[in-house]
Amino acid sequence: MKVYKIIIIVFLVFVSLGAIWLFVEKEEEISQASLEEECPVEKRETTIHGNSLSPLIEDNSQVESLWGYYDCNEVKRGDVVLYDYAGSEDPLAKIIKGLSGDSFSLQKEEERWNILVNEKILKNSAGKPYAINERKHDMLSLYVESYDSEIPEEAYLILSDNPAGGLDSTHFGLIDVGDILGKINLE
Repeated sequence: MKVYKIIIIVFLVFVSLGAIWLFVEKEEEISQASLEEECPVEKRETTIHGNSLSPLIEDNSQVESLWGYYDCNEVKRGDVVLYDYAGSEDPLAKIIKGLSGDSFSLQKEEERWNILVNEKILKNSAGKPYAINERKHDMLSLYVESYDSEIPEEAYLILSDNPAGGLDSTHFGLIDVGDILGKINLE
């Protein structure tokens, strides 16, 4: 008789655990569906023009982009984003190199300037330091001085993969989170 009670108890425990597991799985599905309804992300095929992200993304490459991604997701260092640049018909694709709250400075090295974030020299995907000229230094130094060497809230430093800089923050300064249209999915 005791063996049957033990078997029944073990059976009830497994049934209870199974029911709890199913309930948790269903709750996660409902939560994910609610999040998608609250934060719609539009997947688009986007053509990238130019070589500023080469070799990560080549000129005229088609990439999957997630428009509206940052309406509900945090901007992270290393994200490749689409930036709404007023001087361009198409959005610019750039890499997030500096986040809100990061320390930010410039360091002269011979005829060029290195960009430092959190006291480390920024490097491109090939490991080469960004070495910018005097004109680009002058643009970024305005932000270094204005914000006491810290990237302000909801502002970001975006760069090309070109170590000499390009049409990026070295050209037009820090950007506002509101001008980030989406994320490029490189996976």
